[in-house]
Amino acid sequence: MTMLNYLPKWVESKKKILAIKNFDMEVSPILGDEKKARYIELHNAMISARATIWETGEAGFAALDGKTGKDVIDESMIIEEWQLDDKLNWWLNEIVIYSE
Repeated sequence: MTMLNYLPKWVESKKKILAIKNFDMEVSPILGDEKKARYIELHNAMISARATIWETGEAGFAALDGKTGKDVIDESMIIEEWQLDDKLNWWLNEIVIYSE
């Protein structure tokens, strides 16, 4: 469950850029009984995004255009713990670029 515990630390490490880009952010508590998961939500006027990570390594990265509601990112994958930081950074980078 270390991937799930990493999410709040990752958000904390990105707090400055999230504030500069006017993102509201939320990290969920660990959810689920049989299969635990946690998500990060980021919102600003341009985009609404969510990264969901399950303890099994399944991951979903999504983002919607704030005006049209159309998908900007819709990716599902299985990741290893060592890939988590890179995948979260990719997701954030795509969101920030879209928001500009």
